[in-house]
Amino acid sequence: MQLKFLIILGLSLAAPLSGACQNIVRISSREGMSNSSILSVAQDADGYIWAGSCEGLNLWDGKQVRNYKLSGNLIHEIIPTRDGMFWVRTNYGFDLFDPREKISERHARFNRPYTVTARSREEAFLVHEGRLYGYNPMAAEFEPVEMTGREITLDRKTRLFIDRRSSLWIVRPEGLYRYEIKRSAEGRCSAHEAEFIPVHKGIVFSRGLGESICFLDRNRVLYRFDPETGTLSLLFDLKGFEGFNNDGLTAIERDGDDWLLAFRNGLWRLSPRGPAGGGGV
Repeated sequence: MQLKFLIILGLSLAAPLSGACQNIVRISSREGMSNSSILSVAQDADGYIWAGSCEGLNLWDGKQVRNYKLSGNLIHEIIPTRDGMFWVRTNYGFDLFDPREKISERHARFNRPYTVTARSREEAFLVHEGRLYGYNPMAAEFEPVEMTGREITLDRKTRLFIDRRSSLWIVRPEGLYRYEIKRSAEGRCSAHEAEFIPVHKGIVFSRGLGESICFLDRNRVLYRFDPETGTLSLLFDLKGFEGFNNDGLTAIERDGDDWLLAFRNGLWRLSPRGPAGGGGV
């Protein structure tokens, strides 16, 4: 796909050029933030902003900052769920946090989980040391998930995603695996392989975004996959753009019709010239 424009933004870009700088408010340790190095940001169901820093979880209510400690001090990821909870990935675990009651349920035995996903209080999974774990709400613990189907490797190249049908997707360099999740009467999870979609050009980066899975292949082509319809759309063909490094991609976000690609050395904003086209892999 052709691009209308592509701008490389430095990390120091902080405001538009319209002269509205007086509306910018810096929130840092001077306002009570536990640490000025922010690793993650999320908004709760009441509209309040939460920031994960190198020293815990922080609530900004528009006037002051309050701090909360979890299983680890590094708050790498905050996942708001459809039932108003947070699942929070720290450097030492994956914790359930109630942003209204300010109560945490800590799961600190997973030192640096490889990847996590969650959709509700009951639906949460993580990969740790080559195994898949599912949350058992009856026991309030993560337990190993029994998996049936072909044998796959679960390592740091693995990503997890739960779709609106509560199917679990495991994204690996070789393709996308869909598992149907079943629970026993005691709340234990089992995962049964239902589908495999090979990606012959290989997946080098993936992320769940809304109800879709976005991934980049080795040929620098960015795709969006809709698990509900099975539709694969080509977003951008980035071959030929100097400075683009597959290995440095860290995040993907959408801003209206534009797409933001975050790298270790900056941020790219991509705008399509026309609607995204479809295509196979």
